[in-house]
Amino acid sequence: VDFGYGLFEKEVSVDSIFEQDEMIDVIAVTKGKGFNGVTSRWGTKKLPRKTHKGLRKVACIGAWHPSHVQWTVARAGQMGYHHRTSVNHKVY
Repeated sequence: VDFGYGLFEKEVSVDSIFEQDEMIDVIAVTKGKGFNGVTSRWGTKKLPRKTHKGLRKVACIGAWHPSHVQWTVARAGQMGYHHRTSVNHKVY
């Protein structure tokens, strides 16, 4: 904490942190897109025009048994604003 506090609001050069040809991992949060439906979030196919109660849905979310929805079924929800690590970037 003291190291970060000492560098607060000061200019830090890239050379002082990274070396040339060094491989680094980049950790960040993705761009947030809010609550999205299943079609835009997972890219599922739209249902036919005359479908009852909506087109941009998943037609079948599972069998009768097991009587719960599997985690692999595409559902609507939060899109973006996820923690991601991108590995093996070379510093030039």
